Amino acid sequence: ILLSPLPGAAVDRAAAKMRRFALGDLASYGLGPPGWGSFSEKRPAVIDVGFVRELKAGRVRVRPDLHELRPGGAVFSDGSEEDFDVVVAATGFRTGLDDLLDVSGALDAGGLPREGASHPGLFFAGFTETVRGQLYEANRAAGGLAVAVDAFLSGAPR
Repeated sequence: ILLSPLPGAAVDRAAAKMRRFALGDLASYGLGPPGWGSFSEKRPAVIDVGFVRELKAGRVRVRPDLHELRPGGAVFSDGSEEDFDVVVAATGFRTGLDDLLDVSGALDAGGLPREGASHPGLFFAGFTETVRGQLYEANRAAGGLAVAVDAFLSGAPR
């Protein structure tokens, strides 16, 4: 609020310097500079709740852009392929699901997961909008999502 009267680009530059000081250079972990500034774009900033710690510890690895999902894995923009049991798509500030999915009936006209639609092995979390905020809702949904994915992978009925 205090920085609101200042030009957004100037605040974004200051924030970038503070971020670099606080987090260090993340290029060696596969992350480049942000593609936008929250003040100049008037969009909410991304709040780190442990991602950078996990990245630096090697428990999270950044991959190239996703080119294609295939049964059992993914093909990346650099041509490399990797097998995965689970793919989590973090799409940002719009659902982006219509760009990722070609599953009839999975999405409504607004690109949101359709209520009550059943597609085995396809799970959604974080698409509930409330006054409590996305981080709160995503945290609430994470436990149930983990249970559902575990049950699916183990072959248990849901």
